Amino acid sequence: EEQETLAGYQIATRGYFETLGIPLRKGRLPTWADGPEDPHAVVVNEALVRRFFPDGDVLGRRVTWGDPEADDGGWSTIVGVVGNALQGGLDREPRPELFRLYAQAPLPFMTLVARSETEAGPLAALLREAVSEVDPRVPLYGMAAMEELVAESLGRRRFAMILLAA
Repeated sequence: EEQETLAGYQIATRGYFETLGIPLRKGRLPTWADGPEDPHAVVVNEALVRRFFPDGDVLGRRVTWGDPEADDGGWSTIVGVVGNALQGGLDREPRPELFRLYAQAPLPFMTLVARSETEAGPLAALLREAVSEVDPRVPLYGMAAMEELVAESLGRRRFAMILLAA
């Protein structure tokens, strides 16, 4: 009997992990060589390894999502393991996640992540300009600095602490 397993699913491009400071633990990260015609590759996080592959031996193992009986089977090979990132808030435990390569699973939308020493305001204008040069029809919205996202993630907890201290 097949066991349904749950993990977060992300699409990542080359440079995604480095930009967010997520360390490579084993194997490799996506490269430009991972094209749409190549065997499908995924990178997984340590939480996924601990939960579903307790022996830790994951490189070269295959995973699937969707319908394993489909023509392509939906199967991908694990090529790398990265550290955990706290998706959805700093007060949550890391959840198992797998990262599929954008070149092998393009979507009609994406989240753009950029690292810069520049303040968020000027950077936003530069990003809008760069994206507009590629395709002026592509909208950019919901732009936020990482500091804002972290503060928002901790907002409820801070509020509760203020109430307790009052």
